[in-house]
Amino acid sequence: MNSRKKLIVAIDGTVGSGKSTVAKLLAKKLNYLYIDTGAMYRAITLKVMNHNIDLNNTLEITALALNTNIKLIQQNDKLQVFLDNKNVTEDIRTPLVSRNTSPICDIHGVRKRLVALQQEMGKHGGIVMEGRDISTVVFPEN
Repeated sequence: MNSRKKLIVAIDGTVGSGKSTVAKLLAKKLNYLYIDTGAMYRAITLKVMNHNIDLNNTLEITALALNTNIKLIQQNDKLQVFLDNKNVTEDIRTPLVSRNTSPICDIHGVRKRLVALQQEMGKHGGIVMEGRDISTVVFPEN
């Protein structure tokens, strides 16, 4: 039995820098779970929109995020996104969700909730995570 802990690979970068492409390829090569943190923010955005919550209502959005379950599962070389046990992989990639995700990303309570979920996903290692502030906020000790 290999007692070495699996790694947490954090990939930070600007939009359009290729971090998703690199992260997916590396995760596949290492047989690690690829975690697209942007998909998690998109999932929260979808839920906010489905509940018809005003995008400026940060308190209600934060409360919603605190009562949200997001799971990322690798199936057949594709990341599947589950929001409260429903597969929303395709739903989170619509233009409407894309247009509305940015304000959700800037809500402190949402970021705090998703960082906690991301840290939980990575507690045993074996992940390649890409997104904003992964090495400085989500996993600063790794």
